[in-house]
Amino acid sequence: MLAWEIYGIITAEFFGPVQVWNAGKGRKMVAELNLESVRVKIRPAVMADVPGIQRVADLAWSSTFADRFSPELIAEVLANYYSWARLADDVQKAAAFLVAEADEIVGYCHFRWSSSSASQVAPAKQLVSANQRALELSRLYLLPAWQGHGIGRELFQKGLERAGGACAVTLTVEKGNWRARRFYEKLGFKPVGERIWTLGTGSIELVEYILL
Repeated sequence: MLAWEIYGIITAEFFGPVQVWNAGKGRKMVAELNLESVRVKIRPAVMADVPGIQRVADLAWSSTFADRFSPELIAEVLANYYSWARLADDVQKAAAFLVAEADEIVGYCHFRWSSSSASQVAPAKQLVSANQRALELSRLYLLPAWQGHGIGRELFQKGLERAGGACAVTLTVEKGNWRARRFYEKLGFKPVGERIWTLGTGSIELVEYILL
């Protein structure tokens, strides 16, 4: 039985054993991670969590995008957007920054308040009027072995509750990341446009989503 602890509230959901993904070797290990009797705690992130958040980001990007993007592009994203200084600043200023923790951090989500001014060109933001407050789901990642078990949904829902007061939620997903796109569409998000994220070592096609 996997027990959830969410700000002191315990719920439970049954899981069977799952295989552990070894991102470094690019294959599944023989050993299994048995989630029976494992407690997953969802709580606000603190500064001491930054190394664990970096580890999740590294493994998630490596396992998800290694077949689509160059090692140089992945390294650039991790260096620029998951540095200690960047994450520490996000933890302090976020509308909500939560981690999912078992014996270690296994996932996290980051919400920030999004500008809704007319100068914003992103399609999703154009659907929010100037006097409304919209949240942007900037990041939601889980270690591969922990995906598909409801933890991502709990992180998303508890992040929304902690931020509070949003009229809409926007996010972007890499165009070819169909697993993530199906996840967000099941939560009620609708695609509203596409754009290109240009980096020094390449570019990434993104799909804009909104939840009203």
